[in-house]
Amino acid sequence: ERGIRMPIDTAPKAIKAPVGILPDHPIDFAITVAVGAVLFKALEGRVMTVQLDLLVVFCIACGLVGYQIAVATTVVHVEHNCPPNVAFSYTPKGITKETGGRAVDEPEHPPERRQRPSLLGNRSNGSLNVQQSRSKSLQLLRSSMKSTKGVFDKLQGNEAVPKEAPIVPAKTFAKFPDGAALGSHLNCWSSPPSNNFMVRGPNYLKDKKKVPSGDYLLPSRGCDLFLTDLAPVNLGRNRSLLEGRLRDVPTFIINYRLPWGVFLSYHEIPERFIPFLRRGNGHGDLDKPLPSTSNMPPGDRALCDFLLSDSHEKDAV
Repeated sequence: ERGIRMPIDTAPKAIKAPVGILPDHPIDFAITVAVGAVLFKALEGRVMTVQLDLLVVFCIACGLVGYQIAVATTVVHVEHNCPPNVAFSYTPKGITKETGGRAVDEPEHPPERRQRPSLLGNRSNGSLNVQQSRSKSLQLLRSSMKSTKGVFDKLQGNEAVPKEAPIVPAKTFAKFPDGAALGSHLNCWSSPPSNNFMVRGPNYLKDKKKVPSGDYLLPSRGCDLFLTDLAPVNLGRNRSLLEGRLRDVPTFIINYRLPWGVFLSYHEIPERFIPFLRRGNGHGDLDKPLPSTSNMPPGDRALCDFLLSDSHEKDAV
């Protein structure tokens, strides 16, 4: 009986198995290709603008996810070894380990090496692994079809409207009670009578006379004062202002941006100005004529022109 002497090192070796990007199983691979084809077909001819910072964040997230997947799927192979002066002799009867001229019988089978686990596994648990793989593939297919349906609905305008979050009313300044003595209430606001202000009369260029002002074009609804180091913009998007009643009626907000905070003044927009407001923001039927301003007072006509102007003209005013 002639054997084969195979000296092996004693230190175990860790070998990193190569990791593929696409699934190993043919069914998973086919599902991945099919879902990708459907998604590309749905997005064919579509154009989307993405901000550069969001694109960078998305790329970084993809890289981190890929790195985590690669680390999680690393397979380590350990090779059982012996000292240099020990050798295995493989014979038809089994394995004989020789150490310093002394032979010791070992089990009939040589030491097995762990191989990279296959998707099908060995013959004993192959059917179980195949069933688990198909179950995961079906779950992936269902989630992919839901995502594709969401893309179609969004492109066709059938996307479900998400439920709005509940409005948390923000505390605001109270209105000063009518007829109350000055100093009896603090941290309040009030609107003085409009006729306290003198404006130019109809014949001012000739007689240089001023007359009491008429009613306010935009009646006051309230005000707020926020202390902040920043100067926030688009505060009208915060529906908590005015104790959650900001959007009960169309409101014109004046944002006084101060070095130490912001002062907000809220004014109701009367119904007669709503068509001009909507047309100035591109809403409504553009072919429908606007109400005539020929019979309006000069102040009303000036406000209509202001509402019809674009953002640059408003900023200039």
